[in-house]
Amino acid sequence: MTNDAKTLKFAFVCFGKAGSDASYGPSCAAKAVKEMHGKQFGDATLYVKPALSKSEREAEKIKEMIRYKNSKKRCNLYVKNFPNTTTSEELKTFFSKFGTIESIRLFPKEGDAVYAFVCFKSPEEASRAKNECHQQNFNGKMLYINHYEIKEVRKVQIEEMRDKADFQTHKKATANVSELMSRPEIYAILNQLIALIQPRLNKPYNNNRGGPRQGGYNQSGYQNRGPQGIQGPPGNAPGQQLPKVLGMPGQIPP
Repeated sequence: MTNDAKTLKFAFVCFGKAGSDASYGPSCAAKAVKEMHGKQFGDATLYVKPALSKSEREAEKIKEMIRYKNSKKRCNLYVKNFPNTTTSEELKTFFSKFGTIESIRLFPKEGDAVYAFVCFKSPEEASRAKNECHQQNFNGKMLYINHYEIKEVRKVQIEEMRDKADFQTHKKATANVSELMSRPEIYAILNQLIALIQPRLNKPYNNNRGGPRQGGYNQSGYQNRGPQGIQGPPGNAPGQQLPKVLGMPGQIPP
């Protein structure tokens, strides 16, 4: 078979059974993978692996990519803080004195280069370049150089740093509260506030419109007597006028 781009040929080889022995085919396939993977076949190097579904192949590609990047991370340097007009040839000339450079990749932003990856052939060459060139002058600017970290690993490290910073902030805030509560004057003020608020919290809620205010009228038209909010008809005084509340004018008969 050939891939969609017509650039790669591949095949599926399936081993069959030997009579009633169900393990024969799988054992032959495992032996073929072990002995033929990486072998030369004409001008090509064979890639021999168990057949996978599409989702399994995608996961395997990601694993292979991470494995490769991890193997090269000690050879790969992250370089920034150089002039925006810097070219890959200028970086190659500057770093080639430390060893063989396999690749240089510039990453621009709005047309200007802001950082680069410089990959050496060996980890020793990369380490020597990092140690001697970090914070050194390059065309008027001081270089920042560090070893490359895999994107997935870098995300985990950033999350760990954020969690640590949040924990330190929480710890500091808790310590400040504990310190305040340990001061006698603050403790006394809090106790006084609680003593003032507690009676209001324990006081029953009056749902009538007049509330407990003196001289108010509740929903039934009766006057509240005094601040205690005692409700009832306005006594037995003859001829006492009823208030005009909720459309209820008139007099109480003697």
